Amino acid sequence: NPDSESIPKHPRANLTVKWSADDGKTWPASLVLESGTAGYADLAVGPDGTGYCLYETRQEGSQKGLSIHLKRFDLRQLRR
Repeated sequence: NPDSESIPKHPRANLTVKWSADDGKTWPASLVLESGTAGYADLAVGPDGTGYCLYETRQEGSQKGLSIHLKRFDLRQLRR
């Protein structure tokens, strides 16, 4: 989710993946995937346990150009 509680909602920023081991009752671990403007994210997990996040972000230095990025992350970073 765009974890933007402490900053204005537009633009959304701090795209964060979170981990819950108790069906969403608590979220003890999180990892910021993109600290800048980001939105419209989708998550997937590969057969080896690697996490993938496909998301939209603003290109560096651009006022209007958006691009799609794929970020790979290690799920072990979340399972503490």
